[in-house]
Amino acid sequence: MLCDNVNHESHQESRRGPPDRPRVSPAGDRRRSVAPPALPTNRGYWSLRVPVQIFNEGTNAALGEPLTLPVGQIAGTRAESLRVCDANGQELLFDIAGAGGETKRTGRLVGTDRLVIPAECSPKGSATIYVYAGNDAAMGVPDFFRYGLLNGGFESGAESPEEWSSAVTDALHSASWEKTGGHGDGRCVKSEVGAAAQPTWVQWRQTGIPLRPVGPTN
Repeated sequence: MLCDNVNHESHQESRRGPPDRPRVSPAGDRRRSVAPPALPTNRGYWSLRVPVQIFNEGTNAALGEPLTLPVGQIAGTRAESLRVCDANGQELLFDIAGAGGETKRTGRLVGTDRLVIPAECSPKGSATIYVYAGNDAAMGVPDFFRYGLLNGGFESGAESPEEWSSAVTDALHSASWEKTGGHGDGRCVKSEVGAAAQPTWVQWRQTGIPLRPVGPTN
């Protein structure tokens, strides 16, 4: 089922939030385990709690479908303070995207930012999740919701394009990240080969992109 069938509503509350420092959950899991006793918890208070009600209008269950939401009421809060929980208080993975689709995991949120969460909901049903924000003492979470190809325009990054890595390079096969030359003269990546280079798959690549198997259609 595609996210076209999943809708949401939200409003704002004020409530103390979840533990501050969760640990990484197993690979592929959309949920995050609570912090072990050795790590600091309850660092400060979350001044905002925004319930988000999800409606599944489709006939199939939503099992972690990416749902993109405007940040709305939490604009102005630090990205590091965000936490997302289900109705049982279990933390969920999430991600934040800027206006251009680039990941944004630090700094203050602005109105054009988007929150991406995994929607889980029964067919023709509804579910509620809670977004916590506004705790300036909170540390950023260690892992994020992987929902598809990220940084597709190669615009985000510091020393290299975020989420991408070069591979199969050598003295005659190079891969570089360029400040100009892309669409609208933006950033791009470039692969170059020497005159005597043998054919090979020099590349920029991104791994861990989630896929949903599709059954046979009639």
